[in-house]
Amino acid sequence: MAPAPVGAPIFPNLVQEATLGYDVQINFPAVPLFFQYKLPEIMTRASASEIANGKCPGLTLEFFRIALMRQDVSDQHRLLIDWEGRYPGQVFYAAPCLRDSPAFNSAYNTASVVSRSILFSPAEDRSASG
Repeated sequence: MAPAPVGAPIFPNLVQEATLGYDVQINFPAVPLFFQYKLPEIMTRASASEIANGKCPGLTLEFFRIALMRQDVSDQHRLLIDWEGRYPGQVFYAAPCLRDSPAFNSAYNTASVVSRSILFSPAEDRSASG
């Protein structure tokens, strides 16, 4: 059995998040776990740039897209990579792969939100060219 968290999760306010980069920190006995939640947008048309410009060969419709904060607007991505340098394998972007509120409610009621979400490392290169 996995160890239980130590105390309640930490949810920084918006001012704190600007200097920390994450939405939630869960402290476990050995090492903390960090998440930055992103709300996905479902792409349903072939005019989506990933399809129309051939940026992602083999990608088919429908798919989910998330937007990261631009570097000139926020240090969020760099901050998350810094956290991951300190805590390898413990820092994640998280996004539900659920179409709408009814789908989210259904996943929530069946305790399947995690299994219907994507988690990925901020340091992992997930670009179409890389």
